[in-house]
Amino acid sequence: MDLIQVTISSVLCVVLIYLMVYEHKQMEQKNKFPYFDNLAERVNTMNNTWKAKQVDPLPLYVEPSQTMVNHILKNTIMENKLKEYHLLWKRAKTIYSNDDNLPKRFDAREAWPNCTTIGKVYDIGSSKLFWSTPIAQMISDRICIHSNGTRNVEISASDISICVPLELNVTTTSDIVHDVLKHYLTYGFVTGGEYGSNIGCKPYWLPKCNHGTMRNHYRVCIEQESDLSRLPSCVRSCTNPTYGKSYQDDLHYGSIITMPENVNEIMSDLMLNGPLVVNMDIFTGFYIYDSGIYQLVPGEALVSTNVLKLIGWGTENGIDYWLLVNSWNEYYGMNGTIKIVRGINEFNIEIGAFSVLPLNSHVPM
Repeated sequence: MDLIQVTISSVLCVVLIYLMVYEHKQMEQKNKFPYFDNLAERVNTMNNTWKAKQVDPLPLYVEPSQTMVNHILKNTIMENKLKEYHLLWKRAKTIYSNDDNLPKRFDAREAWPNCTTIGKVYDIGSSKLFWSTPIAQMISDRICIHSNGTRNVEISASDISICVPLELNVTTTSDIVHDVLKHYLTYGFVTGGEYGSNIGCKPYWLPKCNHGTMRNHYRVCIEQESDLSRLPSCVRSCTNPTYGKSYQDDLHYGSIITMPENVNEIMSDLMLNGPLVVNMDIFTGFYIYDSGIYQLVPGEALVSTNVLKLIGWGTENGIDYWLLVNSWNEYYGMNGTIKIVRGINEFNIEIGAFSVLPLNSHVPM
């Protein structure tokens, strides 16, 4: 009997210690990420345009530092860059020059139903090269659109991640996007599907992961970061042994980089030529977005920048919005998409739009 009591006491002691350690870990987590404290609860109790996920975020990002804030603030001062880049804007102005000629709602998935890449949601995995996947998606979409739906290819995000040398004076996300698109014009990119897909010349090298505010079966991204040691070297050959083309024969090229300067130009470019990419400032609310039209609420903290693919626009309950695809897999937001308030340059989204026309585009110049 004494032995049984001792055993029970030992078990209870172990359980108690475990609970104490667990509670301590929870407190550490809470203290480490104070910007998420009660944010979802506050968002959902406000008379707001969007809803947040009621989850405890997993460790994903570093806390905002003054260096990061300064980096992001640089991204908002683009007048000189715009003048320089706009020399490449050779596309003739479209007939859609005012609101009266633009529809109230547009969705690229519906406009070009034969181009299946438009609605596909990808995942950057644990890679910090967040621009590569949305740029690859945009190029893929536009190749299909400008072939009248006859060429459904997936441009390789791996080729973009690994084989684009960034210039030494790159200081903003816009600089990075522009360098990548210049590389597309000069050197081209090959094809490549998702991790494990055996699609194209260079499939993606990282699997999907849990990006911190989602509860799913994917491995937590921060636990996957060791996989980045497997970042392949840039080789001008296909990594998919079953692919039937050589690297050189698989290259696709762009012709013209465009930078819409205002809301109407962004909408016109999207409606005529297909999805664009936009870079935007990321606040804590972005991580816990669930549905509705996302806009900044009091208490959010500036965290980082991100690049998303823009596929449409509309109006909901009197609020104009952009429709975008994130690259954090299908569990993010509304099946991988997010709506962001349109027309007020929220998160600097309307001064950081880029697009590119594929070589042999059917758009008249």
